[in-house]
This record gives sequence, structure tokens and C-alpha cells, in this order.
Amino acid sequence: METLFWGLQVKPDKPEAVQLEEGENLHLSMVSLGAEIYSKDWKEGARSVVQVTVDEKTHALCVLTAGKVDCFSLDINFAGEVECSFSVLGPNPVHLTGNIGFLMSDDEDADDDDDDSDLIDEYEDSFMDMDDDDHEEEVPRLEAPPKKGGVTIEELGKADVNDDEDDDDDDDD
Repeated sequence: METLFWGLQVKPDKPEAVQLEEGENLHLSMVSLGAEIYSKDWKEGARSVVQVTVDEKTHALCVLTAGKVDCFSLDINFAGEVECSFSVLGPNPVHLTGNIGFLMSDDEDADDDDDDSDLIDEYEDSFMDMDDDDHEEEVPRLEAPPKKGGVTIEELGKADVNDDEDDDDDDDD
């Protein structure tokens, strides 16, 4: 089986359909929030529900919470002639990653890779045909949100330590 990296960005209220052909296997392994959540408008705790629809049935894959659960590991396979549609409910886009494999049927000769090569070429060509304008957006600089609260640790001087020892002596009286 030949495998290639696979990735898809899903924006809120814009489902993305994936059509698999005979002999293709999609392994979904990671869902994550992207750098977009660190924009000036992001809100810590904003939830994004990642869903998949297969055979007209919708299922939740995971819930991501900005600033708390930014990614989630999955181990889900979609195989054969199937269409799945991925969607997200919430304010943040999500990124799905995994790999796509091209299976050989039992009656194919293991040395005959022509059909697999055609599937791989078709898959790679689909990326080349994408409109380049859609992918030229500027990547925002990642900046962690400011931390709330905290403790300041100061070094004690020798005089401070001696004062504490004098206080201990008073307790014995």
C-alpha cells in the first residue's frame, strides 16, 4: 500500500466534502486548532465541535477548546467508495491531518503499480489544480496569551533570616 500525507482545513459553517474512490483509505489521525486562534479577537475557552457526516448521519469527532485543548489525536479510517463531509461548529477553523493510502485488490499483481500510480497522480494533481489565491493568506504570528496571576519570589537577605530566628526564640519562653 502506498501512503501519502493528507490534510484539510475546515472553516466554521463551511463543510468540506471528501470523496474516496475504490482502493483508497483515509486515516484521520489529528485534529487541531491553527494559528488563527491567537488573533487579536480570540477568546480563551471558545469551543469548536468537529463533526463528520457519513451516509447522512452526523457524528461528533471531538471538542476543541481554545487555550485548553488545542489538538486531539484520533485513529479513524474511512475506506472504499465513500463520501464524508467534515464540519465545525464554533468560531475557530480546524485542521485535520492524517494519511491517505491506496490499496491493491487481491486479484491485482503486486508488481503491477500502474493503477496505483494513476491514483497517486490523480490525487497529487488535485492539489496542483487548487486556486492559489485561496492559499496565499498571511500566517499570523503566534503569541501566547498573557498569563493571569502569579507569584513573585524574592531572595531573602541574611538580615531577614536572622530576624526569623529571633522570632523562633521568643516562642520557647
